[in-house]
Amino acid sequence: MGMLKSMPLRVSSRMMLSTILAVACLFQASAQDTAGHNMTDQVPAAMHGQWRGVIEVQDGVYLSLGLNISAAGITLDSPNQGMFERAPTEFTVTERAVTFIDQGLGARYEGELEDGVLAGTFHQARALPLRMYRLTEHDQQRLAFEGTYQGDLQVNAQTALPLRLNIAVLHAEDAHGPYLATLDSPAQQAFGLPVENLQASDEQLSFESAMISATYQGQGSDGRYEGTFIQGMPYPLTLQKVSDDKPLVDISKPDAGEQGGAMATLKRNAQGEIDIEQSFFQGHDQHSQYEIGSVTKTMVAFLLAKLAEDSVVNEDDAVNQWFAEADESITLASLATHHSGLPRLPANLFDGANAQDPYAHFSEQDLRDALSRTTLKVQDYEYSNYGFGLLAEALGKAAQQSFAELLDSQLFTPLGMDNSYVAMTDTDAGEHFIQGHDSLGQAAGAWHFQALAGAGAVVSDLADMQAYVAFMMNLAADDQALAQRLLKVRYPIMECCEQALGWVLQEDPQGRMTVWHNGQTGGYSAFVGFYLDGSAGLVLLNAQSADHTAEMLDQLWELASD
Repeated sequence: MGMLKSMPLRVSSRMMLSTILAVACLFQASAQDTAGHNMTDQVPAAMHGQWRGVIEVQDGVYLSLGLNISAAGITLDSPNQGMFERAPTEFTVTERAVTFIDQGLGARYEGELEDGVLAGTFHQARALPLRMYRLTEHDQQRLAFEGTYQGDLQVNAQTALPLRLNIAVLHAEDAHGPYLATLDSPAQQAFGLPVENLQASDEQLSFESAMISATYQGQGSDGRYEGTFIQGMPYPLTLQKVSDDKPLVDISKPDAGEQGGAMATLKRNAQGEIDIEQSFFQGHDQHSQYEIGSVTKTMVAFLLAKLAEDSVVNEDDAVNQWFAEADESITLASLATHHSGLPRLPANLFDGANAQDPYAHFSEQDLRDALSRTTLKVQDYEYSNYGFGLLAEALGKAAQQSFAELLDSQLFTPLGMDNSYVAMTDTDAGEHFIQGHDSLGQAAGAWHFQALAGAGAVVSDLADMQAYVAFMMNLAADDQALAQRLLKVRYPIMECCEQALGWVLQEDPQGRMTVWHNGQTGGYSAFVGFYLDGSAGLVLLNAQSADHTAEMLDQLWELASD
């Protein structure tokens, strides 16, 4: 959540390069041992069977969801995420309808039978249409090929990249059928890459992935296929189906600071002052500069709150005041809360993109062209780099400055953040800009921006970012009007969190509210968080593309218990 992340696009002689996009999992792929609670006396026999459907989680990216209905109750499957036979918290099955609630997933579903198809809506942070078909006996014969296949892509003698192929069986008449397959690169934290034209038999396995311009063809038996993965060049890849005898191999994540980084903890003392402790990794210091990725979005949100307080804009102003191509329903506040209906990325971002610097080419004209061709989705929660890029541009136009100039005048200069800047295509790297690394530890290039700079273009150092977090802590503690506008809850996000302007709000285990955001680019990651009462805060700047949100939240929460 909340990351400007990347997706594998191309294999080089060293590795599969991370660029463009991250695909988030819809579920938590864990099992439950206890059965769900049936809200009816029995499960009608007419509804028994295996049901499968497909959810579009973002443009062109799909996941499968299945229901297993029997006299014993119902369980949930999501084969593309390795989740099987999960018992929901409660469910209801009648002759014509199925509903379930899963509190652990923060999800629910309501569907009614229409011409033999369960047609309904799946809710998890947002509402998604879901049509499920009952698998026929012929469909069930293909279940032998369903599951996760794992292997190491041997890039060269020194580097092996773990890959996973996930196969879900669908009804033959499903528009996405007969299989829905996805590809994961766990070491690169990229999941759910679409796979097309999958063919599976006991003797052969083949597939294509247009998104990463790759193909695979393997031969074998008993769930093991030896073959060739082609992505620009051929690479040997053996895929083995995961089973009790061949369990899933755990892919370890690099530690924070493994390739260098800096961290600061901030805690308010009895005198009301903020004490700061710093830690550095691999010889870095407080002036080492890093890309902070989507943490930039919190700064864009601050600009909106500040300009609204100064009566330069109104939160409910329609963006088409500045971008006539935008739908009239898109407001500044809807962009700042990921509720505009815009997708995660503009459809034309891929046109002419450089795999190593994927946002550098995207101009204001490209943004206008995208807006003129974008059909809005339901204005429910959908994390959007597109939206924050548009928001930053609109705010700049409202203030008659560029986004970079506006951020400097309203935030960097007032807070003395002298080593922070917006990395535009014509911006020189800072004197202390640190080399970044991808998730495998290989050197990664810097990212630059034009019209989507608000999504994640800021470069900063520890001294500046701790000043930023201390400022936010004081703002929140003083409960100023600006803080009330910026940090008040706007929408719920699943079960864990709530959405403010830009920021994510989440209770710690003791019920105290924390505020946080993370960021990730092709070679860097970042985390900032603080308590809403201004008592404690934390900053991590990391010279490697690896998500450390969970660990940083734990450390932030430990600060409050010290």
